Amino acid sequence: MTGVCEVKDADGDKRLGHYSFVDGKETFYTVVAGTGKYEGMTLTSTVEQLGPFPAIKDGTSQGCNHRTGTYKLK
Repeated sequence: MTGVCEVKDADGDKRLGHYSFVDGKETFYTVVAGTGKYEGMTLTSTVEQLGPFPAIKDGTSQGCNHRTGTYKLK
């Protein structure tokens, strides 16, 4: 399974990442675009998903990740 995730920080800067799940547990995540401080950012990481955790509210999910990799800002 693959997908995209947009993250917006408190300053309003955004980064768009692409992820893929392998064996339901490990995720590869790469930043593909960014604005503000994330413009020109490169990031590649491997993420181990911890959990599962119970939902706090119906229709939501909880997660915690252990991420290793490298990143570089402009």
